[in-house]
Amino acid sequence: MTIAIDKAGAAPAKTAAAERAADKAMVRLLPWLLLMYIFAYLDRANLGFAKNAFQASTGISEASYAFGAGIFSIAYASIEIPSNIMLRRLSRIMITWGIVSASMMFVNSATSFYVVRVLLGIAEAGFFPGAVYFMTQWFPDHRRARVMGLFYFGAPLSFVFGGPLSGFLLDADGTWGLHGWQWMFLVEGLLASVVGCIVLVTMRGEFGEFNPWQVPMGAITEDSLRLAGFLTYRVDNAADVDEIVGAGCDMAFDGNLLVAILLSQRLIGRKQWTR
Repeated sequence: MTIAIDKAGAAPAKTAAAERAADKAMVRLLPWLLLMYIFAYLDRANLGFAKNAFQASTGISEASYAFGAGIFSIAYASIEIPSNIMLRRLSRIMITWGIVSASMMFVNSATSFYVVRVLLGIAEAGFFPGAVYFMTQWFPDHRRARVMGLFYFGAPLSFVFGGPLSGFLLDADGTWGLHGWQWMFLVEGLLASVVGCIVLVTMRGEFGEFNPWQVPMGAITEDSLRLAGFLTYRVDNAADVDEIVGAGCDMAFDGNLLVAILLSQRLIGRKQWTR
């Protein structure tokens, strides 16, 4: 079932029905989003855990390692806006980046390292802003700060749980003829893809479509969904679609936006830009 409201949107009414609906959505949706963010952060940061073993095994120099680690952010930042323009499912992004991350186990030279890191940046681009947009579709304004705060908690959790897991996998060096760093990339990458497949099934109603599985605890009426402000308007004609896509493309080539992205990814410094 898809519910539409007008383009002006609707201010959330703080009623008991709206609060109950928001509570149910938080229980069903937020844990999955948090888990996805944990894996997103882990799959981009686990390279640091395996740095010494990875370089010793592949013979990659410090300069090549630093360039490969940084080129991820260039690919990520350059594809982020186009990825969001085409975005339909967060799970698709997660499955793809999990497979690419697992393919790090086959790296044996600086060139292959660069290629996989670029592909990983492209595959993961769009997840974070896509997740934020997803939350605006399902949570009313007065709940959104709390939801976002819990979502951001995924970054430190990725180190809390990812550090010990990566250390355990690195200690598996030599098992079945694989290096420890190969086990780390393989297992953590495939785990991300598995979670993505689960999300693909359990969160079929992404981006404004109501899926009964997501909020099964008690009947939710159409009125309570409207009161909670869950669902945003739909684009009803081709002219609106062209306008939105055109605006997105204009943003992709906006110089100020590019500078903001480079600053956020720490590819340039603030002092360097102000000069």
